[in-house]
Parts: sequence; structure tokens; C-alpha cells
Amino acid sequence: MFFVPVPLMAVLHKRFGPQGCRRLAWALLAIAAMATAAPAGVPGASKSDAASETVRILGLHSLSSLSKTERIAAWQEYVVAFRSATAAGNEARARELSERATSLWPERSRAWLHLAATRLRLEQWGPAIEAARQADKARPDSDPPAPLPEESQGAAGYWEGLALYKTQRLDEALPRLHASHAAMPLWAEAARALGEAEFVATHPTEAAAAYGAAFDIDPTCGKPQDLAYWAEARVASGDLEGGIASMQEALRRGPFEPGMHAKLGDLLRREERPVDAYYEFVHELLLQGVRSRFSPAALEMSQQIVQSARTLKADDPTRAELEAVSSGLRHLDGGETHQALHHLSLALALTRSASPVPRLLFADALRRDGQSEKARAELQRLLAADPNLVPALQALSEVETKLGHPHEAEAALARARTLFPTYWKLDPKLAGS
Repeated sequence: MFFVPVPLMAVLHKRFGPQGCRRLAWALLAIAAMATAAPAGVPGASKSDAASETVRILGLHSLSSLSKTERIAAWQEYVVAFRSATAAGNEARARELSERATSLWPERSRAWLHLAATRLRLEQWGPAIEAARQADKARPDSDPPAPLPEESQGAAGYWEGLALYKTQRLDEALPRLHASHAAMPLWAEAARALGEAEFVATHPTEAAAAYGAAFDIDPTCGKPQDLAYWAEARVASGDLEGGIASMQEALRRGPFEPGMHAKLGDLLRREERPVDAYYEFVHELLLQGVRSRFSPAALEMSQQIVQSARTLKADDPTRAELEAVSSGLRHLDGGETHQALHHLSLALALTRSASPVPRLLFADALRRDGQSEKARAELQRLLAADPNLVPALQALSEVETKLGHPHEAEAALARARTLFPTYWKLDPKLAGS
């Protein structure tokens, strides 16, 4: 809030009179609101507590008592407060503000867009659709603070389409999302939402095009799942290489997402890269455990790859590597660590794959065989290449404990917990399964 010192207020009152003072105060308030407004592209980046701020419109039921200057200031203050509430995740506050704004400025589309967005985040699908349709009928405004993409007139189709999509009304959602993307072709989120809806509607070509537009505008938009959808859409459209690239990016952004390694493995299998595919399936099992919903398929496809490799010539390097690693795993599961080490060391010597899995399996065999110093060296080598390799961190914690290094063990375990709190080996109930 902007305060005018009392002595100065007395001077201004004498000079300009009560009405002039009130207008001046509102003008100063508008300047203060603009100064604290969120930077472009970061709605409501203010660090203040949005719920504790007093916003004038919440005490108003009409604008008739306000001058033009005061109305401008009240609008600016409202927009800043709404963005702050949204950025803070205070949806109750955002709803309170936007509901009052639509009653005071029913002709402004931005107020209705705010209400539609808030209702959508509160999963009030029907009311969100109604608010978005009201926004479509209302007039756009360019008053400061300048509208963000999600506050612009073309966003009405986005909010309505997204609410329709959430209620599985795809036939109605798609035209609205198309309209929003056409109205704002440079807004990445509109293109991303269209890509997701087209993918779910089993329109891979359209999904690939929309997702391609979104990631061209903003490579960081969306979630790892969007990149996975894009990968599948590209493959279905005949672009297997592009699909693999998208899935690899999905894994880079969401390395612990269930199913990602299995999906990449399937794509590599289709590209006839059986060794890399096999290691991705094993990586899925190591990361998610056998109880993950993707694990049965990953296990089955890994076994199919080994069976297929056995049809190759006896001296084929692919066959030799896959037989070595699968034999090593079989011996490891049977507690036969010496035999496991023989096969896994052979696989490690043969491999040309960039996957960390062969060395991770070899390190695990060393650990189980009681060769803790050698296991630690292998694990540290893995972590030097990828400090976020959670299975290696968890295994290193066990090795450091065996070596009598409790601080190092706890440090490794703490990092694993920070990176992937739900990692199955961190759950004592699942670690023995």
C-alpha cells in the first residue's frame, strides 16, 4: 500500500481540496501497483502474501462512486493482486477477486478469463466453460498491466477447450483449441494443449504438428509426458528417428517418470537397436521395481530381445553381449555372484552402448560378492558421468556402510532421497521384493 505522510497530506489538502487529494492518492496507488507488477511472462511474481493484501474492489459493489482515474487504478490493482494470488497458488483468493471483477467490469474479457482460469484450476469444469464463453462475448482490453497470453481475447477458446477436454468432450474441445491456436499462433501453451487433445483423440499427425509448433516456440513448455506423447505421435506419423529424439528429451526432463525407459526401449527395438533397447528395459526395472505397471511389459520385451538374439550366428557380437548380460542377471538372481561377475564383466567388455546399465549391473555383482572397494570405484565412475543416477547412489550408500563410512553412506542416500523420494529401494517394504 502507498502511504502519503500526514504533513504532506495537509499541504496537498489545502492546495488541491479533498477531491483533488483523493484523485492524487489514487494516481500514486496506480504507480505503486505498476511498480510491483509481475514481469512479463511471470504472472504475479510478487513475493508478498497475496491473501494479506487489501484490494479495494473487494469492498466495492459498484464503480459509480469512482472517478475515471480511480477506476483505472482499481483495475491495475486488481490485475496485480490476481496474478499474485495465482502465482502463490491461492485459488480461493483468485476466485474471490475474479468474481468481484466480473461483477464490476462485466464488459471486460480479461476479468472473465481470470475467472475461467481459476475455476479450471479448481476443477469446476462447467462454470469454467461458462466464464470462458462470457469472455468470448466481452471486449478485449489493453489497459495496463498489459495482458499476458492467457489473458488475451484468443485465450477464451483455450480455457473453454481445456475445460471441455477435462470432461472428455473431445469433439467440442478440439475446435475451441484450434481457434485459440489460430488466434495466438505464437503462444506455446495453446499449441501444446491442442497437441495433447489431438493425441488423446488418436489423431497422431495433427498431434505431431501441434506439439512441433509448441516446442519450436518454447522448447521448455509442457511436461515430460507431453514430450512422450509427441514422441509417440511422431512415430505414428512415420518419424521414428524424431520420436526417439523426443523420448530421449522426455527422459532428460523427467528421468524418474514411470514408463519412460520402457517406451524408449520399445522405440529403439523398432529401430533395430536390440542392445540399447534391452538396456532401457532393464533400466526401467531397476528404477521402478517389478511392481510398476510398466514393468511386466518391460520384462517380457527384454526376454523377447534375448530370445531373438539367440537366432543370430554364434559369433555375432549382439548375441554374445545379450547372452552374457542375461546370463549374468540369472546367476545374480540365484546368488551365484562369481558366475555373475564372469558374465557381466564380459558384457561390459563387449558393449558399445552409452547406457549406464552394464556397469551398474557389474558394480552390483561386485557389491554382492563382497568386493566393496571395487564396487565403490565402479559406482563412483558411474556417478562422475551422471551424478543423478539414483540406483548408483543407493548402491553406493550400501557399499560405504559396509566399508565403515557412515557419513559418506548417508550423503549418498540423502541425495537419492532428494532426487527420487519414491524410489522403490528406499522403501524397506519393497526393497526386499
